[in-house]
Amino acid sequence: MKHLISVEEAREIILSASVALEPVLVSIDKAVGLVLAEDVFAPIDMPSFRQSNMDGYAFAFEEGATQYILSGKIAAGDSAVQRLSKGTAVRIFTGAPLPEGADTVIMQ
Repeated sequence: MKHLISVEEAREIILSASVALEPVLVSIDKAVGLVLAEDVFAPIDMPSFRQSNMDGYAFAFEEGATQYILSGKIAAGDSAVQRLSKGTAVRIFTGAPLPEGADTVIMQ
């Protein structure tokens, strides 16, 4: 039976046998499959609002609560700012802005 090693030992073996490549400048159409040599940061947040990453139901989590009143829906592209009342939830779609007060989205 082979001796198993820890993740840390495996990482050390890989790092000791690896050599960092020198960065090269290539045009964007030649960059498919390559890795950036440094992090890239956007100068602004895009989108500029908190958005839902999934279709589901948004609400403010309350310990012990098992039912919420459905008070509406928010679709991607909606611009009106909505605020949740205590004990309510809204149907929300991917990319839609999260209503004020929401801290949870349950995926449908």
